[in-house]
Amino acid sequence: MHQLKQIHAQMIVSSRIDDHFAASRLLSFCALSSAGYLPYAIKLFNKIENPNQFMWNTLIRAQASNKNPDEAISLYVNMRRIGFAPSEHTFPFVLKACASLRSLN
Repeated sequence: MHQLKQIHAQMIVSSRIDDHFAASRLLSFCALSSAGYLPYAIKLFNKIENPNQFMWNTLIRAQASNKNPDEAISLYVNMRRIGFAPSEHTFPFVLKACASLRSLN
């Protein structure tokens, strides 16, 4: 994570943080890697202007695999609320979160 934070800082300084491909790779590592840190991924996601479908799906996937899958569903609802359409890749992650809800067990 220390090296990732250095890369993130360099991206901010060089204005590469607006490059959706580079930002999505950074987000993916933070959210999905065992060496990543999900709270940092959430902060990063919240700073990205107009996140793309891959970014939304990455964060929903990470939240669905987390101990609190309610957050994945909440993120999906927020995505829909702002008018962003889900893709065919979104639904498996949302369904996984629904299946993991404690209230259904």
